[in-house]
Amino acid sequence: MSTASGFKSTRRASGCEILTFIATGDENLDSTGVCVNGFFVKSPHLLTQGHFARQSPPGLVRHFATACTIWRCGIHHSLCKMDQSRGWLKLVSYSGIPLPAERDRVIISVNPKAGSGSGNSMVARLTEFLTERKLRVEIVRDLAELRDLAAACANSIRAVVAAGGDGTVALLANRLPENIPLAILPAGTENLLSKFLGIRPTASAVGSMIVDGQSTRLDVGCVADRLFLLMAGCGFDAEVVRRLDETRTGNIGHVSYIKPILASLRHYSYPPLRVYCDGHDAIEAKWVFVVNVPRYAAGLYCVPQAISNDGLLDVCTFREGSFFSGLRYLAGVVTGQHQKLDSCTIMRTPAVRIESDASVPYQLDGDPGGELPLSISVRREHLWILAPQAWITAHCLPGGGSLVRNHLASPNR
Repeated sequence: MSTASGFKSTRRASGCEILTFIATGDENLDSTGVCVNGFFVKSPHLLTQGHFARQSPPGLVRHFATACTIWRCGIHHSLCKMDQSRGWLKLVSYSGIPLPAERDRVIISVNPKAGSGSGNSMVARLTEFLTERKLRVEIVRDLAELRDLAAACANSIRAVVAAGGDGTVALLANRLPENIPLAILPAGTENLLSKFLGIRPTASAVGSMIVDGQSTRLDVGCVADRLFLLMAGCGFDAEVVRRLDETRTGNIGHVSYIKPILASLRHYSYPPLRVYCDGHDAIEAKWVFVVNVPRYAAGLYCVPQAISNDGLLDVCTFREGSFFSGLRYLAGVVTGQHQKLDSCTIMRTPAVRIESDASVPYQLDGDPGGELPLSISVRREHLWILAPQAWITAHCLPGGGSLVRNHLASPNR
């Protein structure tokens, strides 16, 4: 059987497009790679290094990479290792979970305590935008009313919109059932999750996203019955959050953190922490960050390789505790070099426990969580959330954790 080289495309009803590359015996996939449908497939360097395997039948050569690189929409992804014994290389793109047209009801949940206090005009513009497009819009300020409304008309809800910051989004995720899609109207202090999802902070951008109705599912972290979406922190950052919460009287901004940071620098003693990742020995540390998504406050990336729907948590620890070591770690995170430090440990785990003999606070998504000990697990793909199509295509696969997945299966002939 002879087959022309190139990509065979198969689209499934779920939204997955599977691209299977078929190469003939005359093909030479060197480091120049091949470009098709917006994908750039860059192969490893030399066949003699064992990066490729060739199999029969004659006239049809199947190339397999132990590792290669995919570029899509300017975002870099690394492929996992492939089993060279069988199968074809398949690249998978994902167009998301489309919302049915009969879901025409949008509930906007307004948090009056959300950071900047600038959300009211955005809510009004979003309401006008959606109403013009024949969607039914309601504004709710009471969480009990929102919960009752969501339970009564769950199948008709297109989205519950969290109008606020990350605290508002986390609050709704904890109060609503997982069969209710969430959307974000960024109107808080940090808005880390919306930035991670590529949501522009305008009413028209959020309204277009809701009308388009493309969604995906993300993991969440779980502490007892409390969910967090972004990260948990133990140590200095949690001490800052605790001090801020004790003195908070209304809306907060970035300036609000100055006093608690200075107070924590004067008084925090960096007690030792013990970190137990599932199946690993204890790690001794003074700083611990458990992240669900790669983005941290102020645009920092403690674990830039973290994946938001892989069913795992990424744990970043720093061993030394002092003001000057903190400056060194901050410089490392800013430059992306911290993972090269001997005192930095990165682990990926489905569950983690953090203990200390001292009284040490922890924070969840920037809000106080309590004091150690702390046990964290992950609920895979618990959060149903709307996102721009470009972000979904670049980041998500159902049950997958990455744009590109390697499928090892016999071809359909």
